[in-house]
Amino acid sequence: MAKHIEIIARGVCIRENHLLVCKNLAGGYCYLPGGHVEFGEDSATALSRELIEEAGEKIKVGNLLFVDECRFEQPGRDGAMKSRHEVNLVYRFEIVPRGTKMREVASLEDHIGFEWVPLTALERAKFKPASTLRLLRAARHATP
Repeated sequence: MAKHIEIIARGVCIRENHLLVCKNLAGGYCYLPGGHVEFGEDSATALSRELIEEAGEKIKVGNLLFVDECRFEQPGRDGAMKSRHEVNLVYRFEIVPRGTKMREVASLEDHIGFEWVPLTALERAKFKPASTLRLLRAARHATP
């Protein structure tokens, strides 16, 4: 398999002092919602598409908050470790209609779930990549 850099569009949605996270059900770790940017697609559009595909949710994408480049090893489907190199473009977003109350976000995929994690408990959420938590803390004052 050819090695390449993956471009990922991710998002930060905060309601009632909780952050919406995507959870890998098998691995028990969390990451920001979003997914791969397809060739010819801008990253904000990719984020919107991924939330529709994974949760059936329409969103309004806001400002780019930060960029996180990371390299890590991850088990592949065959169990062998696979080297990964990602550039994550992280935007602010709101679920449409915005509303003011936090509500359940249901997953349309069987391997992931969505949870609202209190901002005071982010350290316990087992974020991947590890740099996400540090960047979230730095960007917190830039989110509603």
